[in-house]
Amino acid sequence: SYSVYWWYMKNLGWPGLLIIFMTLVYQGSQIATSIWLTIWTDEKLGKQYVPLNITTGGNFTEDLQPTKWLSVYIGVYGTFGVIQATAVVILTLSLLFTTLSASKIMHNQMLLQVLRSPLSFFETTPIGKMLMTLSNRIFIVLC
Repeated sequence: SYSVYWWYMKNLGWPGLLIIFMTLVYQGSQIATSIWLTIWTDEKLGKQYVPLNITTGGNFTEDLQPTKWLSVYIGVYGTFGVIQATAVVILTLSLLFTTLSASKIMHNQMLLQVLRSPLSFFETTPIGKMLMTLSNRIFIVLC
């Protein structure tokens, strides 16, 4: 249910927003890269190469010379790649530290709830049922 996800997000804290933001930056950059490749292959800004006619010793050869647009195409594509790489690194590091912290907080909360239960709970509830309940809660959090 969504209440488990909400509880998890609350325990992530403000770095959880960084995770969401970096995911959006990464996905946006990936989409922009695809769009840019379409622009590049269609040469919508300008030709990548212009023919250069060379005549040497009566022999005519046609060669291609790069234009300024080739540098623009490559530069923008490279920029999107750098943005994607940076977003993935920041996303991975923030996931690593925040999820570890949140799971520790959640585990301690669940354990404290069990340990602060009245003695009658321990007398009437079998150990197997308690372990099953705790393991189910941890399973819900993990999945």
